[in-house]
Amino acid sequence: MKATFLLKDDKLDEAEKIFSALTYKTDDIQGNAADEQIKDCHECAENSDKRFSKLQLIGQLKSLKKQAAGTDKVQAAEATYRLGNVYYNTTWFGFAWRAVDYYRPYGFYKPEPNKPVYENYDCSKALRHYTQAAELAKQLGNKELAAKCLFMAAKCEQNDWYLRYTPKPGEDTYYQGIEPTYAPADRKYFTQLKGQYAATAFYNEARAQCFYLNRFAR
Repeated sequence: MKATFLLKDDKLDEAEKIFSALTYKTDDIQGNAADEQIKDCHECAENSDKRFSKLQLIGQLKSLKKQAAGTDKVQAAEATYRLGNVYYNTTWFGFAWRAVDYYRPYGFYKPEPNKPVYENYDCSKALRHYTQAAELAKQLGNKELAAKCLFMAAKCEQNDWYLRYTPKPGEDTYYQGIEPTYAPADRKYFTQLKGQYAATAFYNEARAQCFYLNRFAR
């Protein structure tokens, strides 16, 4: 458990040391944390033939970080994007949340002031990597990757909206959910995606699958 929470805090060397010393095999996690999902789906990875351990995830993170810091800009852009995926997918919103947590409520509990937050809702690290990767992709002229980055950044932006949302009196957000916002101030990444990359194949794929992007585009 200590190593798991060190991994959650991105203290990779400390977590790796503990995991490497374990004398028993820990449970594997379904899927590949660096893969993208247009629609968040926690059950989709359950039937995946891909598996990874927390120790393997640490190795993957270290490798991606090294590539992201390298001189090969093409490799750096892709690695930075995949780092964003890892940090996103290991939050409450992602399918690989088991990598850094032990319990995930099916409903959304909005954090309350001055009370502890046990769920990993923070998408800021993922957002930072997505925006960095988008800039690199733009410099390289890789419009498809830039479109992916902006779409994933928009998911982080939407999740932040959920965290900031103030329920109306009597509103039960746990069972009823929260309506997404389409206000320009809260949709700057959708705005960039539609304005700059509407001609990409990924944009059309995402619009076909994502109700929010499709509604925004119309």
